[in-house]
Amino acid sequence: MLTQSKAEELFEYNHGSGSLLWRSDRQGHTKAGDSVGTIMDNGNGKRYLATKVSGERYLVHRICWLYVHGEFPSDCVDHINGNGLDNRMANLRAATRVENQRNQRVGSASKTGVRGVGWDKRSARWLAHIGVIGGYKRLGTFKDLFEAICARKSVEIKEGYHINHGQKRPL
Repeated sequence: MLTQSKAEELFEYNHGSGSLLWRSDRQGHTKAGDSVGTIMDNGNGKRYLATKVSGERYLVHRICWLYVHGEFPSDCVDHINGNGLDNRMANLRAATRVENQRNQRVGSASKTGVRGVGWDKRSARWLAHIGVIGGYKRLGTFKDLFEAICARKSVEIKEGYHINHGQKRPL
């Protein structure tokens, strides 16, 4: 298990830029000053940096958190702006899985541009739904897209979704 002292020995972290650099050459693979990590795609269009330390894979944003706070968070590290490659400490927060899921960007396949709102062929109306603990809650069907969006957004506010939830994915 990676510790803060081991992280400080291996890496140099810049809080302002979010860059994590190797402090020394590493078995011919990397040189001192090289950026840590390779980009991995989680399959949902989210990209993060990951690296191996002592044969174990770590997400770079979790190493940055450890470097600054002295321990890994008990659950998730959330990228506030939705950019999984932006590891500035101002963009990272400890979050539960629920909090992390309530800060998701709209998917690229969305036809409406709004999470949880889509066209229901069976009713020929707009359908709004939202994730709640234990599953999904159907908010209803609506003749008007705007009404469906309003229903969704009002429940997001009531349920404590992050203000960035449903925004377009940053480049």
